[in-house]
Amino acid sequence: MNTKVEKYIGKITLQNTVDITDPVYNKTVWCRLNGVPVISGDYNVYITKSNEGEFGQRISELKIISNQLPFTLTCQHCGEEFKTHNQYSKFCSDKCRKRHRIETAACEYCGKNLYKNGIEINSENYRAVFCSDECREKYKWKTVEENGLIGTCQHCGKRFIMHDSSAKFCSKDVLILRVTTQYFSII
Repeated sequence: MNTKVEKYIGKITLQNTVDITDPVYNKTVWCRLNGVPVISGDYNVYITKSNEGEFGQRISELKIISNQLPFTLTCQHCGEEFKTHNQYSKFCSDKCRKRHRIETAACEYCGKNLYKNGIEINSENYRAVFCSDECREKYKWKTVEENGLIGTCQHCGKRFIMHDSSAKFCSKDVLILRVTTQYFSII
């Protein structure tokens, strides 16, 4: 069982840039980030400890969070001003982010706004959404065609979606018909 515990460990003051790495790496290792720009100031430091099974209790995460809220931004959904540590934030809250996603969702095929057309999506498990069965079907065929998954039935000549790259027939019924026909014509 992987249990995680976050713990406050103190404050740190940062100036202009920091190096980000695991402490065991030297300056030239590929996964080290050197000279990353930061806003100068005081930061709270947190660690997260987790049980990593056979490796035991480990520090799995280090968070350094600014004490200042230097950015005042405007929420793209409600228009209210809010303060944040992240200069790229677009929304003042999860509620506004979810609402914005619902109200701006568009049909994956034709691009029509779903909310304005009376279709409301679930913002938690948002996947491809369509304004009609016709758009869903067109999108499906477009996608499988782009991925080379359309075959032509060797029995009736109908185009079909191949769920297996070796598929030769458009349905199980046609496969059975074909095999039965071949078998009885041999006898």
